[in-house]
Order: sequence, then structure tokens, then C-alpha cells
Amino acid sequence: MQYIVTVTGPSCSGKTTFVKKLTSKYKCFKEIISHTTRPMRMSETDGKEYHFVNEQEFDSIPMCQTTNLIGYRYGASVAEFEQSQENGKTGIIIVLPESIEDIESEAKKRGWSLFKTFIDCPPVLATSRMLDRFESSMDDGITNRTATRVIYTKRLVSLLMNEQLWRYTHSWDYNIPVCDYQSLDTIINTQVNMLHLGF
Repeated sequence: MQYIVTVTGPSCSGKTTFVKKLTSKYKCFKEIISHTTRPMRMSETDGKEYHFVNEQEFDSIPMCQTTNLIGYRYGASVAEFEQSQENGKTGIIIVLPESIEDIESEAKKRGWSLFKTFIDCPPVLATSRMLDRFESSMDDGITNRTATRVIYTKRLVSLLMNEQLWRYTHSWDYNIPVCDYQSLDTIINTQVNMLHLGF
């Protein structure tokens, strides 16, 4: 059976760390890289974190799901989903809660099973991680510091006001209370075992 794994959680919950570790440890997983219209950060590489495109390019790509976040568009292309299933691999993608229904619909059409993972994070820990990320971005050669402050302020407000409610939006197949480096291997092994057993 072919699976698509979605990973959802508030900002700074460890979603990217989880997915990178999972795909490097188990080669049967392939990360689905989303497209975005937001500018690329200095530490990012096109095609690695995201496919960075302009508005016109974004509109020309057939998408399985799209969403808007802080004025930028994000979407996962049909081609990325199809490539993730090559050679019997399991596609894994980080998404917002509102994107899950679109992915569920696409998976149903293609006969794929959807496995929804949620990574939670206590607000105090998430805020601390967000502030660390902000400080690191300010040291990263960012030219427009005012814009960066505005973006991070909006993200922090969203984190505290909206994202902490995401845990209640779906019935999750795997709910991770907190993702940290000490428990990461155990969390990943549990995820793999659940998929192997067909949850």
C-alpha cells in the first residue's frame, strides 16, 4: 500500500527537523518539496527547502493543495506527489491544517492512504525557539531588518493566538507531544512502525 504522510504543527515545533531526520534515516521516505512565492533566505537552497517561484510561475503549476501564509503563497505540485510515490516510496510533506482536506481528496483519487502526524509544542518552548530563530536570522546578513522584525512579530502572534489550537482541528493518526533531539529517534521509529503495521 502506498502512503502519503502529512506533518503538521505550530511554528518551531520541530517539523522540518523531524522530516529531515526521517528521510535521511529511512530511504523509503521521500520529502515532497512545496513551491512558494516568498523570497529565499540566505541559508536556503532552491529545490531543497522549497521551490522558489514568482506569482506567474506559481499559477502555471498544477497543484494538489495551496495556501497563503503572511502574504506569500505555498503549494505542493501534482508532479511532486507523483514523484514521491516512485519505486514504492512514501511521500512526506509539511502542511498547514487547512491543506489536509485537499491532500486527502487527491490521495483518495489515486488510491493512496493518508497518515496524519501532528507535532505539538508547548507555547513557552515554541516562543523560545522562535526568538532564537529570529536572533539567528538577524545575524544571517539580512538587509531589511525592519521587515524581518514585522514578519517574526506576525508569526509569534499567529503561534500564540491560532496555531496552539491546531491540535484540535483533525483526528491525528500520530500525535507527538513534543519533538526534541533526545526523543527524536524514538519518535521516528514509532512513526515507521505504525506505517509498517498499517496503523
